[in-house]
Amino acid sequence: MLAAVIFMGGMAASLAFPTPAPDFGLVRMAQSVSQDDFSSGRTQVWKDTISEIKLSPIAGHGAGRFNKNMREKYGFDFNHPHQGILQFVYDWGIIGGIAAFALLIYLFWTGIRSALQDPVASRAFAGIAGLSTLGAVSMIDGPLFYPLSIFLALSFAAPLIAMRDRHELAA
Repeated sequence: MLAAVIFMGGMAASLAFPTPAPDFGLVRMAQSVSQDDFSSGRTQVWKDTISEIKLSPIAGHGAGRFNKNMREKYGFDFNHPHQGILQFVYDWGIIGGIAAFALLIYLFWTGIRSALQDPVASRAFAGIAGLSTLGAVSMIDGPLFYPLSIFLALSFAAPLIAMRDRHELAA
């Protein structure tokens, strides 16, 4: 029930508050469904990113190089591939991508363990909901690229890790 109320509040806020630019927000997302390419070009970016990953699969292309490289080669101007896993593998190769993905799995696992140990704790619910939201959005966008989103992920995870440590110390 709480999650539903929060979801509806977020939807209302996204309609009521101005967006930072015309190409952001819920209204743009709704309008894109009626277009021929409702993915806003993401599927093509993903295909091109996979093609580039194949050129340097082990070490990647380096953090922060996506925009320049892809603009020169394919002509589009994105800061990241709009997909969390592709983002890490493009930047750091398979090795770095696996390491980053393992860290994210560890954060989620820590949250789930904390919630199971203290299932009524609102911090556990908030942390898991927040991490799950960021994880889901990162599969179609690039929230793990931006410092604010990384800070939010760490903010969601910190209480969960603290809860786990508190339970382990008590045991």
